[in-house]
Amino acid sequence: NRGCSYFKMGKLNEALADFIQAHNLAPTEPSCCYYLGLVYEKLFDSRKALDFYSEAIRICPSYLPAREAQIDFYIKLGMYSY
Repeated sequence: NRGCSYFKMGKLNEALADFIQAHNLAPTEPSCCYYLGLVYEKLFDSRKALDFYSEAIRICPSYLPAREAQIDFYIKLGMYSY
């Protein structure tokens, strides 16, 4: 989708706008929340990134990409260790 293309090109504001629109159209789609988390992480908005990763997991507990991203982000923040 276009949001993913924007994200890969580093056009974070454009990606954010597309992912917000997708999330508004499909609020129970975990991938929308996951990608919003990725964008917010790149934009250094830790709270929103973690909120969207958590929302993706709440919607679909077996959605592995969000679980991995959340754990990786907690490790980066020093909030989780092995």
